[in-house]
Amino acid sequence: MINRIRRAVLIANIALLFALTAFAAPALITSAQDDALAEDFSGELAYQHVADHVNAGFRRTATLGNYAAGNLILEKLESYGWETSEDWHVVNLGDVSTYSDEELRALEDWQPFSVQDALVGQISEAGETADSWRDVEIGELLVPVRNLVATYGSPENGVIIIGAHYDSRLFSDKDPVVENRFLPMPGANDGGSGVGVLLELARVLSQSYTPNMQIRLVFFDAEDNGRIPPWTRAQPSVNGYLVGSSLYAQNLDLASDPIALMLLVDLVGEFDQRFPQEGYSVSYAQQYTNAIWSIAHELGYGEQFPMEARGSITDDHVPFLQRGIPAVDIIDLEYEFWDTSLDTLDRISADSLERVGRVLQVFLERSGLVTRVTG
Repeated sequence: MINRIRRAVLIANIALLFALTAFAAPALITSAQDDALAEDFSGELAYQHVADHVNAGFRRTATLGNYAAGNLILEKLESYGWETSEDWHVVNLGDVSTYSDEELRALEDWQPFSVQDALVGQISEAGETADSWRDVEIGELLVPVRNLVATYGSPENGVIIIGAHYDSRLFSDKDPVVENRFLPMPGANDGGSGVGVLLELARVLSQSYTPNMQIRLVFFDAEDNGRIPPWTRAQPSVNGYLVGSSLYAQNLDLASDPIALMLLVDLVGEFDQRFPQEGYSVSYAQQYTNAIWSIAHELGYGEQFPMEARGSITDDHVPFLQRGIPAVDIIDLEYEFWDTSLDTLDRISADSLERVGRVLQVFLERSGLVTRVTG
């Protein structure tokens, strides 16, 4: 089984590597081509997607704001002609009777929808007509996690995943004002900017390109609650981060789902954006990383995409690397308002979103993953 999995992934990777030989001597884009690309991926439209996402409400996992924002994502993708699905999981956050004061305070403020409440209610209602009955008690907090998936094209020739997380952090625990550290985190850049880029990229691809591999967009839930109990119970190895992406990656059947590459965009919208090459991306997907950064330089974004490595980051690409899938993370962690109540729409830039979107668009086209429709 392991050999079949490796062979399926290898075949897909080889196909993509052949396509990437075009990067050996990249041709400069003319000004006319540059203008056409700017018309295709619109930073203004991407920014509007972020605004719609943030204005849906705080996207704490298993809350109304999270579901409302997720529904908007699915509706927009469907309007562009993408096929969508929902990847549901249930996370056990432990026995509430054992919670610390810190965990109880978080739970009281969070007020998530929970599976155990629905289950107990349904069983109790059904049991009203039973001859004998015993009340059902479930002490664990069972929380639903909802990843969103959209596909364009057939997986016959392989799959490339482009991902971003769409949830927002429970609390603004790094806020400079101590009294604000239990406020929900708005997540315009952290959890919003990636959504804006992916949605605008979806529009561009469906309107202007034919896919040669399946392009799969995955919007991850429950990424951003690391270090916050009781979420630390869900993913102890990474302190509660990456719950949605871990569940998605762990459940992939690579024997039948030949994923060649995973690209991640996170924290990409700030005005003063800067993306050194992330450490894991360089170690495990160096050729793809260099190809993407080379395109950024070609497009005139060398200042934003310096050819220098930074440390490794625990982000949503890591669960895919753990499955043997090459993965590249485009992320700017030098963000002043990270995990604060100040991560609002006025802190992000349409120009910044456009730079990232254009780099991804050109990468997909140059690598032969998509073909531009002419005429």
